[in-house]
Amino acid sequence: MVPENVAQAANFFQPGGRLHGCPKIVAANPSRTRILGNFRFDYEASAVDCYGKYPGWDRHLSKPNMEIECDPQA
Repeated sequence: MVPENVAQAANFFQPGGRLHGCPKIVAANPSRTRILGNFRFDYEASAVDCYGKYPGWDRHLSKPNMEIECDPQA
């Protein structure tokens, strides 16, 4: 639920991983908040190269979250 003090919101989520996102966000007050979209990304089949951009421990502990940040399409 996106609070009504937010003008616009976009949801970038992944279905897998230890921490995965919610597949859909909704506005608490649709007349005040515009949902730009719910965008699903899945890196199980095609990984994104983030080598050198994050510490080694991050590449192992939160790889799916890191990949969405490195994805030029996200």
